[in-house]
Amino acid sequence: MQAAWLIMWIVGISRTRAPLIWAEQPLRSLLFVPGSEPRKVAKAALCESDAVVLDLEDAVSENAKDKARLLVADAVAATPFTGILAVRINGPETGLLDEDLTAVFHPNLDCVVLPKVTDASYLESVHARLSEIEAVHGIAVGTTRLMPIIETAAGVLNSRETLALAAHSSRVAAVIFGSVDLARDAGIDPSATGMELMYARSHIVLAARAAGISDIVDGPFTALADLEGLRADNVRSRALGYTGRVVIHPSQVEAVKQGYTLLSADQVGYLRTIVEKFEECIAQGRAAM
Repeated sequence: MQAAWLIMWIVGISRTRAPLIWAEQPLRSLLFVPGSEPRKVAKAALCESDAVVLDLEDAVSENAKDKARLLVADAVAATPFTGILAVRINGPETGLLDEDLTAVFHPNLDCVVLPKVTDASYLESVHARLSEIEAVHGIAVGTTRLMPIIETAAGVLNSRETLALAAHSSRVAAVIFGSVDLARDAGIDPSATGMELMYARSHIVLAARAAGISDIVDGPFTALADLEGLRADNVRSRALGYTGRVVIHPSQVEAVKQGYTLLSADQVGYLRTIVEKFEECIAQGRAAM
């Protein structure tokens, strides 16, 4: 496999998508798409989600992993995605992680999503491996970002130590709360409001903020037909400190983007009024109003 990288490096591969400026790129909606389904992959490029995650893990059956890997690699190289383009690879316990990582790597790829991250060693080992691959391709180390998914009981409890890598590296772009897998792992039966997951949801936010991570992505809202329920849960999610969420169907994209847009026009006008009034107070020698 290393020889294949060297051939690609000598021949030369370059980014064909517009450059991504992370500091200016919103990360509200992350649409996950099964990497084994060409029609859905093609459709995802048109749906205007802030990020598209081509999935090689849970959304792909065991007998379709090889086919999906080839399809996703081709899509990363050729399909004109806008926003953030990411791939979720299989975890280290599957024996497929390195094969996935090397197969889909391309200058067009913005981010790698890591499932079931439980400790710092997992995150750090992928960081080191990506650094090797980037160096082989002549790409600046750290260009390809990581998004760990915290979705097990051990992952939640270890999240502060796990995410510490972000405090001294720009490699970690965001953290994702994997609410569905966590519920299964912890034996939780969540209600529509998700109150049963409140501790874990809040714990992830605090761990991410402590590590200096500002993009914190909530788990999916699984009732696809209930857009009003999704909007209501977006409000709860934002109140907890989340800045975006996983989307599992294109019909949810717009509601999620609206739900996590920082300020409406009315809010901007209100805040401008506060600033103006406060400036008047400062001019009068007062620091409170």
